[in-house]
Amino acid sequence: IPARLEAAGVQFSDCAKGHVAAKPKAGDATLFYSYHPNGTMDTASMHTGCPVIKGIKWAAPIWIHVDEFNPPLTRPAKQSMAASNPGVQPSEGRLPGAEQRGDGVAGRQVVG
Repeated sequence: IPARLEAAGVQFSDCAKGHVAAKPKAGDATLFYSYHPNGTMDTASMHTGCPVIKGIKWAAPIWIHVDEFNPPLTRPAKQSMAASNPGVQPSEGRLPGAEQRGDGVAGRQVVG
């Protein structure tokens, strides 16, 4: 808990103060068990990250899915994305289902 660590001289950003926080060292890893053994979601595992103040933040998430992760599309992404997002233009000549937003970021709509 940051209050105890701050008392020991460890400094945290304003974002981390008053919350559960870690001051990692190179090679450290964090694991979040987001489901209970019975398969229900553990909402206490919900978390966020604070902005980097100094240095570089590296992340290599590995996701283990309990249920089907990528259900089949019920209709082409081109139809579903463009219909509900005026800034999205269907992509022609790109990967099937890929679309291009007006800001140049590619996206894909999964409807299920």
